[in-house]
Amino acid sequence: MKTLIIGTYKVEFFEAIDEMPITRYWEFNKYLLIESGIGSTPEDIDRNIDKVATYINAKDKENALKQIMLLKQNLYFAMNGQSPEFMSFLCLINSINKEPLIDLSPDNLSRVLDKFKNKLTPRIVNKIIEDLKKKIEEEMELYFPTLTDSSVLKEFYDKLRQRALLVLREIVERVDLTDEIKKIDTFLLGQVKPDVFHGKDSKELKYQKEFEEMCFILNQNINKEAKTMTVLEFYTAFEMLKKQKPKKH
Repeated sequence: MKTLIIGTYKVEFFEAIDEMPITRYWEFNKYLLIESGIGSTPEDIDRNIDKVATYINAKDKENALKQIMLLKQNLYFAMNGQSPEFMSFLCLINSINKEPLIDLSPDNLSRVLDKFKNKLTPRIVNKIIEDLKKKIEEEMELYFPTLTDSSVLKEFYDKLRQRALLVLREIVERVDLTDEIKKIDTFLLGQVKPDVFHGKDSKELKYQKEFEEMCFILNQNINKEAKTMTVLEFYTAFEMLKKQKPKKH
């Protein structure tokens, strides 16, 4: 566990997959999914507007409309002071002044957030999340490399690296590489389509359904309730089950 002092509160955080409940891990990632897909800050509004303009220029009406809906949700979060990233931060908390945080409902998380009002800034929250997220991801990659290894993701990051090198060349060599950078930007935009966070096709609903399906499968094949497991136990059980059962099952 990691302990931090926030105002007058002693806050204990989960920071390892052998201690973090699987339900916390999925709730934590759910809010990060919403934050990355929609956003909640004025900077995110600018980003969403830029993406809408890009899709319009590319005559991609379908994705432009999806991006406009994300912009609308982004504006709602910003105007109401709601931040999915802050909610994800709260999901990492084990206890506050030694009192366990058990209720992860949105209403209760909002009440907990009020305790830290004026004591937390987006920068502090982002730093805590990034530090803990990095440690958890390193453990996941160590224990479950097949779950974190993705050729598509590697290609995406390789393109980002290429873009960064081109920008540096422009600065150092004072050359115009706009066309080459634009080609990479077009590729990256094509890889990251706007998600849907409303209606029956909501990515949040699909994410929750996937978790429930995984729990159902594990409950059918093991003697322990899936939702009571730690992250390490959950994915170890799932990996073992995949090895034992044919793919069609």
